[in-house]
Amino acid sequence: MALTAALCTAGCCYPFSLSYVGYPGITSDGSGGAIATYEISKGGDESEVYVRRIGADGSALWPNGDILISTDQKPESEQLEIVTDGLGEVIVYWVGQVTKLDAEGNILWQKEGKLSYSTITDGSGGVLSPYSIYSEEEKARSASVLRMDSDGNFPWGEKGVSMPFSGYMQTLRLISDGAGGAIVVQRNTNYQIFAQRINSEGDTLWRQEGVFVCANADDFEVASDGSGGVIITWMHVVYSEGASPSGPDLYAQRVDAEGNILWQPEGMPICVGAPAGSLVPAMPTQPRIVSDGEGGAIIIWKDHHRRPPEFCIYAQKIDSEGNIQWPKDGMQIWHLKTNQSPWYKMVSDSSGGAVIVVWCDPAEIAGERGLLQALRLHSTGNNIWGDNGVLVS
Repeated sequence: MALTAALCTAGCCYPFSLSYVGYPGITSDGSGGAIATYEISKGGDESEVYVRRIGADGSALWPNGDILISTDQKPESEQLEIVTDGLGEVIVYWVGQVTKLDAEGNILWQKEGKLSYSTITDGSGGVLSPYSIYSEEEKARSASVLRMDSDGNFPWGEKGVSMPFSGYMQTLRLISDGAGGAIVVQRNTNYQIFAQRINSEGDTLWRQEGVFVCANADDFEVASDGSGGVIITWMHVVYSEGASPSGPDLYAQRVDAEGNILWQPEGMPICVGAPAGSLVPAMPTQPRIVSDGEGGAIIIWKDHHRRPPEFCIYAQKIDSEGNIQWPKDGMQIWHLKTNQSPWYKMVSDSSGGAVIVVWCDPAEIAGERGLLQALRLHSTGNNIWGDNGVLVS
């Protein structure tokens, strides 16, 4: 199945062709444009990974076009990621491989590495990344944070600095503290969320066991509060033996730079689940969150209505004090009559709003093509690019 995709910046779309429908990575270039990475799968284990820089006007900025960075390994598409190093260069990574490029598209180095989802810049040309280590002796996993410097070395060692958490790195999230360190957030096997802050040397700054955020948490995401703290959003689900789980409901909590809980102890309700058939969202899942630049955040999530089959994406804004800014239980920003679950990413638009990319591959649509759409939310909640955004492909 072929896919023609595009990167939308400032309302402009620049197409590129993929022979494999995957999940491209994207990051800001710090100058109004973006740098994207994507995979072209040629069948079997043959695959190529490319990187492209696009300006705010949609033009390709690198004279040689797309930069080929790998031909010898098929990456796991959902794990192909890109992150800025904070100094104008980017790091592209997937399972076992890391490549760094400068702002002109020159490959600076390529190395083996263990970077994972939720990798962030350290502000000094390197990155911080969550890591999980399995102990045969204890038959358990422990969590740590790796630091890769601007040259691809690991100054904290290849196992990083230990965190007071256990579990898989898929349940770890990092967010920059704005001072060279990070806040590490983890959901443990008891569905509890804890947070810990580390400084630029890898020392923990909060209580030894971390700060307890909530219980009964499922999927969660994090965003900076812009003041060295973190805003966490999560699905609240109560599991009872012999009974169906209650929820999910969607909550948010803010933890400041000192590790203090700022909003009400149980968190602020973002969307409370309603009975099926209701006009309000019934099953909020897969939250995403970005900072609004003023100490608050924009949160989006999806909901599945079964009769008729339809997936919707909703949005809510919460201010620095925990007050809801948009209609109760969120407002619908995207919908499609399909049973195919959408995939989406969200980044800040640097003006208090957000840009959202939604990909869906509904079998109901003739031609069996995937849909790629882009939406931009104004800080007031207006869908700037119209209902369901603009069609990218």
